[in-house]
Formats: sequence, structure tokens, C-alpha cells
Amino acid sequence: MASTDPPAAAMLGDELEPVASQQEQPDAHKATAATPAVADTDTAATAMETAATTENTAADGTAAAPDPAAAPDAAAPDAVDAAAADAVPAVGAAPVRAGAGRMEPGEINGFFESAPATLAGPDPQARFECITRVRRLLSREDNPPIRQCIDSGLLPHLVRLLGDPVERTIFESAWAVTNLLSGTSEDCAHVVAAGAVPVLDSLIRSPNEDIAEQVVWAMGNLTGDGPEHRDCVLKLPHTTEFILEVMGDAVGTTRKISMVRNCAWAMGNFVRSQPPPPEPIVKRVCETAFHILSSALDPEVAVDTDVLVDSTWSLHYVCSNPEYVCYVNDLAGEALATAVFLEPRNFRNVVLRTLTRLAPECGLHDPDGKLHAWLEENKTEKFVRELIEADSGPPPK
Repeated sequence: MASTDPPAAAMLGDELEPVASQQEQPDAHKATAATPAVADTDTAATAMETAATTENTAADGTAAAPDPAAAPDAAAPDAVDAAAADAVPAVGAAPVRAGAGRMEPGEINGFFESAPATLAGPDPQARFECITRVRRLLSREDNPPIRQCIDSGLLPHLVRLLGDPVERTIFESAWAVTNLLSGTSEDCAHVVAAGAVPVLDSLIRSPNEDIAEQVVWAMGNLTGDGPEHRDCVLKLPHTTEFILEVMGDAVGTTRKISMVRNCAWAMGNFVRSQPPPPEPIVKRVCETAFHILSSALDPEVAVDTDVLVDSTWSLHYVCSNPEYVCYVNDLAGEALATAVFLEPRNFRNVVLRTLTRLAPECGLHDPDGKLHAWLEENKTEKFVRELIEADSGPPPK
């Protein structure tokens, strides 16, 4: 689960690269903690739970209303925090919601002991309330009981409920599985062994976009775990194509922006780990990211900042393999050199870091000298200094 560059730290950090899970967090390629690129699944949860508001009551007697989001949408460009701008996308962060799990350890133990029988029972409302409680416990920011859930024997029931006829139950089950996939590689292996992955793959084109988006999140967590689980996802019949289709249409799309942002993050996880995936995947990801980057350079085209940042991280990840450095430079080197002058800072920093990987072998595209002049003016910035040090001069003709 090691990240592709500097040793990872635990959340936002100046030295980190995007970790495989929605925007800025490292080596635990998936952490049940808030990260920038998360989707707003609270909206979906609200819609899914509305019908059950009166019956869905927590153990302490309080109404189990939709949990407040722990990870708001990214701030506007002029409000991006400096530390966050220097940090890296997170690897496999699960949908996390605050306010989950008001139970004492003993109550949690008792709940997990009884939950399998409830989920196997005939009462659909009881099943829904139980699966919602499971999801909320797994959404705790501190020490979510992932292993406890797995050891309790709940996984086969969660997989079965992914095929439930009630959409809100499918949604909650997919959310719970997503959080399980935010755990360790061993946790992910248990989820894979339980047969969840092909079922999730079959749901990614669900007409219910909230369910489809949740599946993207789950698959993003799994691809962020490392090359073995990434390759497991890439071999599926639907997931890779769906994510790349969404990203190919990301500019000017009519889809929910949270779906596109999640797909941008998941696409980066396709190429994050080493060894890289098959060459056709690498090139499709790079071509897609280049299209989005080129669109952002057109002042007449509006491109979502989070989508732009995460897709550009894809180019950065690919450059970690020397085999693809010249390919990325030939495809996007000139666009990246132009993008240095764009805001916001978190995007510019990804561009600088990507150019730093290209510069030693390919130099920098700077025919009029403006880029080097800008670098000299801004050499007090960390990533500017690193690029200056890496620059080998103009690219070969």
C-alpha cells in the first residue's frame, strides 16, 4: 500500500502525493477520514432515507437523520488552504459522515453479534435499519470497526443485500462495503473473497445515479489499495469503461458534478500504483487527462477545479514510471508548461510537480522564456525550487 513517492503521512501533508482515495491523504491509501475529493453523498442519503424517517430510529431513541458531511466540497480557488494546496490526493478515502456510532464498545459488540440474524431475517424494515446502523458505525472517523464487522460474519449479508429489490437498501449496503474497502489490504481481500466486486461492477450502470456513484467510490477505494486489487477492478466488464466514459465527457457534462469528481479521483487510482496497468489503460487515462487540461487552458471553457486537479494528478502518477516520461511530455508537456500560470494554487502545484518529473529527461517547453522568468520570480516556493533544480534546459528538438 505504499504510495508512489515520498513516504506517506497521515492526512494532509506538504510532502505527500495524492493518496489513492479522494484527494489529500497518503499511505493508508484509504482512510475513513475527510478528504477533499469526496462526493456529496449526504444528498443521496437524504433522498434514500426520507421514506424511512419515522421508523428509522437509533438505539438511543434519536431519529437516525442523514449524517452531516465530514468532507465539504473543495473551497473556491481563492480560499484554498496553503497546506491543502501542497498536499496530495488521498488514496481510497471512504464516504465518511460525522455523528456516526453513538454506541459504547460493549453495545457495538452486542450489535455485531446480533446483526447477521437481523440481516438474514424476513423483515425488510428491520434489515434496512440494521444495514444503516452498520454503515454509520463504519463511517466513524476514529477507529471504525471494520475488522469487527468482517469477523462478525456480516460480509455475505452485505453482498446479498447489494441485490436487494429496495434501492435504499442497495445504497446503504454499497456505502457500508465502500467503508470496508477503506481499510487495510487484508480487509479489502476479505471483501473481494466475499464476492462483492462483480456485484458492485454490475451496479455501476444503475439507473439510480446515487447507487452508481457509490459504486464508483467503492471501486476507487479498491483500486487505490495497490496493483493487485487495481488489476482486479480493471478486468471487470463495466467499471473501467464507465469511469473513462464519464471522464471523456467531463467537460460540459450534464452529470452530477460529484459523480464526475469521484470518477476523476478513481481514474487517478488506475495509474497510481507500480507496476503500471496495461499500456492501453495508461494511454487512455493520459489522453483523457490531457483533454481536460487542454480545455482548462481555453478561457471560454469552464472546467471544474476538483476534476482538473485530480485528472492532472493522473499525469503525475504516470510519470513515476520512466517508461512513460517521454510519452507524457510529448502529449502534455507544452500544455503543462502553459498551465503553470493558472490558478488555483493546488492545481498549479500539481502541474509543477509533474513538470519536475518531466524536466530531467525532457526539459521544459519555454520558447519565449516566460516560464523560466516566472520560476525565477517565484523560486521561494517549494515546488518551484524543486522544478528549477530538476530542469535540464530546453527539450531536445
